[in-house]
This record gives sequence, C-alpha cells and structure tokens, in this order.
Amino acid sequence: MLSKLGNLSAAESTEYLTSTMNSYKLETEDAIKVVDKLIAVDNKSATSAKELATALRYAAASASEAGVSIEQLISYIATISSTTRQNAEMIGQGLKTIFTRMEDIKAGAIDEDGLGINNVEIALGRVKIPLRDTTTTFRDMGDVLEQVAENWDTLNDIQQADIAKAIAGVRQRNNFIVLMQNMNQALEYQEIQLISAGIAADRYQVYLEGVEAAQNELKASMESLWQSGISSGLIKSLIDASTWIVTAIDDFGGLTTALIIATATLVTFKSTLIATTLLSIGNWIKTITVAVGSLTYALKTGTVAAIGFQSSLILIVGAIGILAAIAGGIYYFATANERLTK
Repeated sequence: MLSKLGNLSAAESTEYLTSTMNSYKLETEDAIKVVDKLIAVDNKSATSAKELATALRYAAASASEAGVSIEQLISYIATISSTTRQNAEMIGQGLKTIFTRMEDIKAGAIDEDGLGINNVEIALGRVKIPLRDTTTTFRDMGDVLEQVAENWDTLNDIQQADIAKAIAGVRQRNNFIVLMQNMNQALEYQEIQLISAGIAADRYQVYLEGVEAAQNELKASMESLWQSGISSGLIKSLIDASTWIVTAIDDFGGLTTALIIATATLVTFKSTLIATTLLSIGNWIKTITVAVGSLTYALKTGTVAAIGFQSSLILIVGAIGILAAIAGGIYYFATANERLTK
C-alpha cells in the first residue's frame, strides 16, 4: 500500500517500513498504523509520505533510543522538511546525528567541540529545564525538546544559541532552531496522527477507483475503435484482400508454382528495375509490418473487442508476409537468371 500511496518501489517501501518497525519494536500488524500516520501527515503538510518514510529510515533507531516516539519523529521530520525543503536523507541523517550525539553525551562522551553532559545541563538549567528525571535516569528526549520549544520565545538570542549548540552541536543547530521555532506545527502533526486510523485504506480505495476508471475508459475506447473499424468496412476490406491473396496463390498450385509463374513473367525485365521495384515493395511491407506490430503490442492490454481486432491484424500480417516471400523469391530467381545469361 505504501508503495502506491508514497510513490515508492515495493522494495523501498518494504525496507523503510521494516527498518522503522524494528527500531520501535513494532509488530507486523502495526505496519498499517505506521502507513496511516505517514499518509495523514502527507495530507496536511508540505512534504510527502515518501520523504517521511525515507527520513524515518535514517533516524528511527537513534530516535527510539533517545526516547522520541514515532509520532514525534514523524512530526519533526515533516516540520523541518516543510520549512527548509531539504532532501529527506539530509533531514533523517541530521536528526540521527542530534539524537546519537545526545545519547553519547549522556554516556559521558565529549563531542568534537569539547561539549559534554555538563554543558547541556548547564544550558538547560539556566532556563529551568531539567535533562534528568533522577540523578541516574534521563528524561525522554522528545519531552525535553518540546519543553524547550514551549519556552523558546522567552529566551534571549544568547540563551537560544547556547541551548542549540549544547543539544544539536554546531553542524545541526540550524535544523534544531527551525524545529524550535515551528514546534506548534509539529504538535499539530502529532494530533493528526492520533486520529489517522483507516486513512491509508481510504486513500488507497480512491487510488483503486481511479485505476478502475482509467481501465474502463480504455475499454470503452477500444470497443469504439473496433466498432468504427467494422462499420467503416476498413477491417473487412483488409481481411477480404488477404483472403483473396491466399486463395489466388492456392489456385496457382501453391507458393512455389506462383513464384515460378511470376518469375517467368518478369524475367524479361532488367533485374536492376526488378530489384528497385522489389526494394520499394519491401520497404513498404517493412513499414506496414512495424506499424501493425506496434499496434498489436498496444492491444495486448485491451479488452475482448481489442483481442478480436488483434486477431484480424494477425491475418493481415500473415498475408503481408506471403507477399514478402513472393517478392523475395522473384528477386532471387530473376537475378539468378540474369547471371546465367551473361
């Protein structure tokens, strides 16, 4: 379903969904719920289900470890994407970097800028936002981010820059600031996800109805083509002509006899003239055959009426093939005769 609604290949949709579900330890039956969330946000934001799914693939594992729910993560991706229009991979990698960095800092690591857990707690402590629940446990990162966003407009430029650098690092602070400035939008996307059950199925039904309508339109067009062909007498005339050619050859005693008679009749002409004429006939036959072949291929996906039309074309192509064989035989015998008389 996600492959159709999100414009993804089947392999991509399976890979992205599996990665996200494994990261959040979801069961197989929860897959449709994830798709519901993606489609719901797709409908309301300036981003797509494909972009959301792609970014999720990169950020889901680190977000889950940091205590960011799938609803929060989808909303963060959609907010940054809608605002900055960065590509999905860049957004996913950026969020992954933020969450991984915070988990490393919680474990006592120092980042490349010399910042550690003390710097983060000091920056947050200045605006009275705790990073820990207790002395030995940390709060979920999603809750910390949203509390920071609640107080963002009350902070001065120095405090905002200090917190952005402490949490996101130098390289990702721009996306962090975008998220803080637009957290209200992210919260709206979270609410949409909570009431998204069944939305993917509804949208998929619309997709199926559109496909069915297109198929019915094609069916009607092919039936009209067939009926107009019969009423105009074009198809019947071509079939009659093909039948006449085959019958005439049979009356002459078969294809071999017809070739001999035709060659004897035309051998008095210069072989060069024959060759030129036959070449023109051959090119005409080739053009007609290619055109008929293309139309026959197109009709393979048609209806019963189209199948009847295709069968008629097969008879016509068969007659053209016989003409090609006669032309080739005449040319061969005529040129052989000229070589012998020289």
